[in-house]
Amino acid sequence: MQLKRDTDYALRILTCAAERKKNKRTFSGGLTLQDLSMYTGMPRVSVDRICRCLEKKKLLIKATGVKNETVYFATERSDELSLLDIIAAVEQETDLFAVFDKKSDMYRTQEEKFSDIQHRMEEYLSQIKVNDFLKTGIFGVRR
Repeated sequence: MQLKRDTDYALRILTCAAERKKNKRTFSGGLTLQDLSMYTGMPRVSVDRICRCLEKKKLLIKATGVKNETVYFATERSDELSLLDIIAAVEQETDLFAVFDKKSDMYRTQEEKFSDIQHRMEEYLSQIKVNDFLKTGIFGVRR
């Protein structure tokens, strides 16, 4: 599995939304596409595409803001989303060995080992949470 830039973008967006949620005393309301683009340093068109994907997978909440613009909110459990959750939502393939020839002698004789590696990788990624990426001021939000 080679992660795409979309996974990086999704992690930035979800971290930004979780940061906003954590600082709800300072900031109320959702994040517009413009906000997310500014805070994450991502092109607005990419923010829009990734947010639609994350909303479809129920990792973000979409609403209509005061000025009739689309805004996004973190879900209740957004800071507890794992890196594996994000990868699974964005990537087409999460199998490390997807490109391997499963019919080869190498794969067939070592299938248990490959399966163990895959399991360990998924276990490790499931332990890394969005909350682990929250830092003071990471996305223009000061605590």
